[in-house]
Amino acid sequence: IKTYILLPFCLAIGVWLYWERSQRARGVIAIRPIYFAIAAALAFAGVTFVGYLFPEYAVDQIGEKSAATRAAGARIEAGSNYDLGVDSSERSSLPREMAKAPVALGTTLFRPFLFEARNLPMAMAAVETTAFLLLLIRTLSRRGVRGLFQVVTGNSVLMFCLTFTLTFATAVGLASTNLGTLSRYRMPLIPMFAVLMLVLDAFASRSVQQHSVLSESPQLERRAS
Repeated sequence: IKTYILLPFCLAIGVWLYWERSQRARGVIAIRPIYFAIAAALAFAGVTFVGYLFPEYAVDQIGEKSAATRAAGARIEAGSNYDLGVDSSERSSLPREMAKAPVALGTTLFRPFLFEARNLPMAMAAVETTAFLLLLIRTLSRRGVRGLFQVVTGNSVLMFCLTFTLTFATAVGLASTNLGTLSRYRMPLIPMFAVLMLVLDAFASRSVQQHSVLSESPQLERRAS
């Protein structure tokens, strides 16, 4: 267990607590300010406590820490290096880092691509990321963004997995510069991401089967009559 895992874990726990206490029947989330305040306070306290014990992971140091880590990695020339499109030597801030968050997120979850593999370990990592990418595409084609959003927001465990995956993947993508090390750094989020994707795919598959049964029912009735 690495120290930096605690930051997204605290945020995910806060989201899970609020969803667990505010969820009503059929996955509807009620707006409950008291539970929201408690969950937010616990998440904030957890992040602050981690920053107190490990100052390099304090919130006000995250931007500079990310830029410094990226600069150190950029000094090592390697064929599997990647660039987020910024000067790795600059002193960055948290808002500036967040501007690159979408690219960092996609990089962590879905790279290396198959054509980027230069050795056996990278090829194995590329197979894994490609499988997740194809699974996401299939799930989106079956349920759409709105359908998947409803499934995730209707379950507190899935919200925990989503929060942990988004925050951890973004942080890892911002702090890394090499696809080889990226494959190792993202390992703690793989169980959460896998659970999220497999559950969503199961819901999407069940939805397709139900739609198929409903569309075939009138034909079966006409044949029976």
